[in-house]
Amino acid sequence: MRRIPMAICVMFCAVLFSACAPELYERLLISAVGVDALEGGSCRVTVRAAPTTENGRELCVSGEGESVPAAMEQIALHTGKAPLYSHNTILIFGHECAEKGLASYLDFFIRHYESRPTVHTFLAEHTAEEILRPDAESGAEQETQIAELTERAGRTGLSVPATILSLVQGTRGEGFGAALPVVKRDGTVRLYATALLEDLKLRCTLSEEETRGLLFLDGTVKEGEIVLEDVSGRTTVNLQKVVPEIHFLGTAEDPIFSVTLSVAGEISAADCFENPMGSFARLETLLSERVLDYVGKYLEQAAFQNGTDAAGFGNAVFREAPRVWEEISGSWPEALKKAVFQIEVKSVIDRVEEEDFSLLH
Repeated sequence: MRRIPMAICVMFCAVLFSACAPELYERLLISAVGVDALEGGSCRVTVRAAPTTENGRELCVSGEGESVPAAMEQIALHTGKAPLYSHNTILIFGHECAEKGLASYLDFFIRHYESRPTVHTFLAEHTAEEILRPDAESGAEQETQIAELTERAGRTGLSVPATILSLVQGTRGEGFGAALPVVKRDGTVRLYATALLEDLKLRCTLSEEETRGLLFLDGTVKEGEIVLEDVSGRTTVNLQKVVPEIHFLGTAEDPIFSVTLSVAGEISAADCFENPMGSFARLETLLSERVLDYVGKYLEQAAFQNGTDAAGFGNAVFREAPRVWEEISGSWPEALKKAVFQIEVKSVIDRVEEEDFSLLH
């Protein structure tokens, strides 16, 4: 007899909660979110959202508040719709957010049950609102550019892809810093640099070449073009794969790292080859030298000048010499600045039977 009241109770709760949940037409379908820091600890949140009418254009709305959810509440008040975050694909933080520290601004997106950890995350050169708000004359074009940012980060071999999850992992890893691609707007929205953060606070900014050094060290290079040039002309190599091996060899007083990078690529364009088989060996040497140059520039900017790293050198110490890590973890930035890196690059360029082409003889 007790089963009947229980069943009635379950049905009542289901009806009650379904009645409280907003219908889809009552929701603001968000596709991009930008957060900017304001004076006094408050913030401005700017969102791009699906049009509310069949033939309408994508909305761009801002709200201000003492926290991210408080600012989102102002957006709900303005639009009359409850925000829906499950459709969001892009999160952009203003530069001042990173200077103050992203922790308080990021917490909402980690905590909210609709927010996805795989949302692609960026840092704006100036403000996030500047990136997300469309121009009066080219609003539709800007929408396409912003949507494509998620693809460009991993496609070009020039930028570090980042998500909410990678930010959290970069903060909680042993000796790890987090990396964020930086976007700017100068007639178009584009990626142009990489920010390194420690404890979610901006430490330094990497140039394109320094970013490539990081990509080689953490093995995230999947594709991208490198132009090699010597007396015989120019050859463009398409990167296929990079496998890094990082080991710790030193002590707390003298931190030494052994780094081996195995790089594979294939020729995508060339002036000409006078001696095909000999040219491959020469190009592999040139490719190794170029990769070594990229890595050296990254280490100079990140490790030696700023004592930060997103490639995993601290994790190598923690993994291979835990007692040493206990000793130097508290002063890791200082240890990085005086570390020694023994780097070897092994490059292989796939032949794919180019020596049979008459053009190359």
